[in-house]
Amino acid sequence: MDQKNIDKKIYFELTPEQFQSLVKDALKDFGLRPTPVEKQVFTINAVAKRLGMAHNTVKKLCRNGIIKTTKCGRIPEDALSEYLENKTRNS
Repeated sequence: MDQKNIDKKIYFELTPEQFQSLVKDALKDFGLRPTPVEKQVFTINAVAKRLGMAHNTVKKLCRNGIIKTTKCGRIPEDALSEYLENKTRNS
């Protein structure tokens, strides 16, 4: 079996977890780290428009901790998703 076929066989027999581990080890060997994925954040106004709510309503939800915000007052995408899931669950 030539090297090309061996490489293909190894690649196709790896589970996703094994492949991820292999990539992490390779990055570590070269002194590199995976770059973090930047999360999207929204302004209160953007969320208010998206949800069809008043700006002050969203602001109160943030102030009361119902919608989580960053230190600078932006709303991360995952916090908005969490709020919508909870709202749907409680309806």
